[in-house]
Amino acid sequence: MNTLKFFLLLPCLWLPVFQEYAAARVLPKNSVGINTIQVINNHIGFGAYYERSLDANDRLSVIIPVSVAWEMRSADFIYTDTTDRGSNSSLFFNPGIKFYPTGNKNFFSYAIGVSIFSHIGAAERIYGSKAPDLPYLQTQTYRFSSAGVLLNNYINFKINRNISFGFEVGIGPTYFNNYKQKGTNTVVKGGITTIPNIAFQCAYRF
Repeated sequence: MNTLKFFLLLPCLWLPVFQEYAAARVLPKNSVGINTIQVINNHIGFGAYYERSLDANDRLSVIIPVSVAWEMRSADFIYTDTTDRGSNSSLFFNPGIKFYPTGNKNFFSYAIGVSIFSHIGAAERIYGSKAPDLPYLQTQTYRFSSAGVLLNNYINFKINRNISFGFEVGIGPTYFNNYKQKGTNTVVKGGITTIPNIAFQCAYRF
């Protein structure tokens, strides 16, 4: 009889432990993060993003990142015969969906995702030649816009239930490329190209 009572009471004794464990495993659904360093094609910059988990197991989420970046220039340009000394700022918008095969509750988590991006910006470039017999400078100002799809990979490491860090690597084609020259409104359409997107991230869940 005492043995029967013991087995009947055992689930009740363990219930608070299970409840505490389950509460610890329920993580906040929302995250805000910063891309501390981000490389987009031949641009480097920084950004921020919002992520929302869509299911109880934290396997599916939506992410909305926005970044600003500037075109990278090699110092060697200023020593070449034909130099390109301009600056090129841009805005990168890249909303998408992430899938965590094993969930997003452990210390280490991996996700794969797909996103649709838009990359727009303005540029003023100065083309020149140092040739002694034919020196010249020419300024060209234009706006560019591109759009396409990225396949993304994410790796995250959790410090605690609220703070995490990781990195993202994505690559994909640009199906839309337009270059519009200011003043003449001349539009040049580019072909399909492939761009990379690499970012180092830190995030806070709430």
